[in-house]
Formats: sequence, C-alpha cells, structure tokens
Amino acid sequence: MSLIEEERIVALARLLKVHPDTITHEGDDRYSCTEQAGEWLVLENEEADQLAKEQLESYVDDCILHEIPEHYRSYFDADRWVLDALDSDGRGHVISSYDGNEEESYCVDEHGCKTWVYIYRVN
Repeated sequence: MSLIEEERIVALARLLKVHPDTITHEGDDRYSCTEQAGEWLVLENEEADQLAKEQLESYVDDCILHEIPEHYRSYFDADRWVLDALDSDGRGHVISSYDGNEEESYCVDEHGCKTWVYIYRVN
C-alpha cells in the first residue's frame, strides 16, 4: 500500500469515526468499510475537480447536445455550462451518486503537514 493510500484510508476512517483497519481499498480511489455500508471515493482537490468536470462534459455530450438540433449546437457553450453547473451545484452533486454530498477530511504526513481530501459516497 502506498503512502497516499494509507493517508486516504486514515482520512476516511476519521470521517466515518472508525478504525483505519476497517477500511479497504477497492481500487480507483474507491474505499469500503466493514463497519458501515457503502463505498466512497477519496480524492484530492485537483482529482475531484477533474472528475466532476469529466462527468459533466460526458453529460453534455450524452444528454444535452443530443437533444439540441444540430444547426443550433454551435450556440450552446458547453464549457460555460459545465462551469455554471459546478458553481451552482458543487462537485458533490456531480460525483456523489448516493446523496450528492461532498465531505472533507484530512490526513497528516510524516512531516506533520495536513492534506485535505474530499470524500463522496457513491453507493
């Protein structure tokens, strides 16, 4: 287990108020807990920004543009729509398929530096 995985496990355990040994890394930044039902994504700020942006861009491509007649699509500013959606609803609404919430927790490295992570329940 890499140090960053350990830090993410500790941060999730802190949020859930459980012992870190009850947290299991499921792969792809996903974690589960033997003491609580559910699966969580534990992401750094930049990772959360990127994932939310990717999911919204996919929504635009798969759902919104599909409904707009082709000759009007050039009038739709997809980049602006993505930014507006993030500004108004936040990342939790996009990433957390369970409840739409974004939770914060932190971990401390061997030098005593605190790193914030953002946690999303996905089921």
